[in-house]
Amino acid sequence: STYAGLDQWLQEITGNQQLTFQGLYGEYPLINFPELVEATTGRVLLSAAPLTSTAHNNVSAYDLTRIMTMLGWHYYLTQNSRLPGAQWDSLESVIRGTGTDIARYVDAAIERLGLQRVIKSPVIISKAGWGRNGIQDRFEITYTALVQFIDRRPKASGKPSKLRTLVITLRGGKDKNNVIQEERELDARMATEVTEIIRRVVTEELGGNPSPRNDGTKAIFPDIAQDLYRTEIEQAVALGFIAGFKEDNTFRPLNPITREQMVAMLLEALKTIPDLSLNIPAETASNPFRDVEASRWSGSKIAWAKSNQLITGYPNGEFRPSQPVTRAELMAMLKKAVEYIQEALGKPTTLKQTQETFPFADLSGHWAQSTIIQMSGFGGVASPLNERGDAFYPNYPALRNYSATATLRMILYPEFGVV
Repeated sequence: STYAGLDQWLQEITGNQQLTFQGLYGEYPLINFPELVEATTGRVLLSAAPLTSTAHNNVSAYDLTRIMTMLGWHYYLTQNSRLPGAQWDSLESVIRGTGTDIARYVDAAIERLGLQRVIKSPVIISKAGWGRNGIQDRFEITYTALVQFIDRRPKASGKPSKLRTLVITLRGGKDKNNVIQEERELDARMATEVTEIIRRVVTEELGGNPSPRNDGTKAIFPDIAQDLYRTEIEQAVALGFIAGFKEDNTFRPLNPITREQMVAMLLEALKTIPDLSLNIPAETASNPFRDVEASRWSGSKIAWAKSNQLITGYPNGEFRPSQPVTRAELMAMLKKAVEYIQEALGKPTTLKQTQETFPFADLSGHWAQSTIIQMSGFGGVASPLNERGDAFYPNYPALRNYSATATLRMILYPEFGVV
């Protein structure tokens, strides 16, 4: 049976022949012996407090059981759908692989926001508490989450890292006849709230939209009315190389832009240059990268950009299209685009410095240091985070507002003829 097969597999990789497991993904998990042992060495990798009558309140036991739940789920997926990079004969690598599983929502928030290099040591503890009975068969529930992480961004300016602590409390109700489904919905709601509050702390409280520019006119999108880059966003939209979201008429300026989205926007920006002739096929016959299929919506765009040296992948042959592009990677793409344009127009590919380069304080030893400095002198394409201070934050995800602005600055180089 399914459970018997899973029990056998878990017994083999944990070295615990007495282990029994219950509860696949989305179900209540239960392990009779909450300890993971490396089968080849006998070394205990993870352990939790002994199960007691109050074990359901033990965070470490719950977390460990949750990990095993995820392992059970991924074990039954096809090989291509399993956790990336996990070697399934080694428990240690499997445990490392679960760190980005979307079921662990604080990890998911960090991954989706592209904050792996900005946030260190995230910890989340959550607990649902039962309340009084309500009308009919419903009762109250209070769900509280404590989130802590180390904010590393101040280090770029020579300041110490800061410990950030967030507390979130949700109130709701449950139907005694539908407890499991409503608990899942409450988990999803808490996951959404945790993700949103982390996003706000990092992109707004820590410098998301300082000193907004607003001339009193109505913005084309309501969510850019107070945005620092409102003027540039509206000009970029007018030129047609980026757009908002039709479903709610928003621009979402503080959302990270993915690597494939950046490629698509860059190619649209190139089309605005009058004397530049582009021939971008609608389809491509082969996969441009091992993780980008030819049939993907961005497949032909990525293939064209790769063949014209606008982009490169990672050493392992991946492009990681859904990963947020970093500010450093954004500058690398834009520099390659400038060189491509100048060569196509019969001009020297060396970048002309139209202004003084900016003395960024956080680029020493960074792989893109030279590129970023060059792009700061090329129409101010590279500028400090939120146009203040002296730090560029090269590993920080490029947000939609800055990505559109930097691309606009690039194509507005006078010799390109964009008006």
